[in-house]
Amino acid sequence: MTAYPRIAGAEQRFSGWGTITEYRLEMRLGAPALRREVYDHGHAAAVLLCDPARNTVLLVRQFRVPALLGGDGGPLLEVAAGLLDGLAPQACAEKEAEEETGHRPRRLRHAFDAYLSPGSLSEKVHCFLGEYNAATR
Repeated sequence: MTAYPRIAGAEQRFSGWGTITEYRLEMRLGAPALRREVYDHGHAAAVLLCDPARNTVLLVRQFRVPALLGGDGGPLLEVAAGLLDGLAPQACAEKEAEEETGHRPRRLRHAFDAYLSPGSLSEKVHCFLGEYNAATR
């Protein structure tokens, strides 16, 4: 017996920084196949840095083309984040925090994993909380 839904076919439509693949999905026996395009560039890790003594968080400003295209100027305030590129999620979170903020997080702990736009993106973001202060620079 075939389990549903199932992937009945896949065709790569584009390859660049990421890939776009068109999938043909069978949702149930005899139903017409659905076609969905999925963008993939790998999974990521993100870390929200907090200073509990000062009751502050540390964010970074990053230019993002989609924000510019959406009329919001481009630079956004974000937590430190980046693609895993072969690293374990916690190692990636530590690396991105230090690269983007200049702080090496203390007490880094996993908070949750999330698919931020699962209707069309395959990216899963591993989200962490970490502490920073003057001594972590």
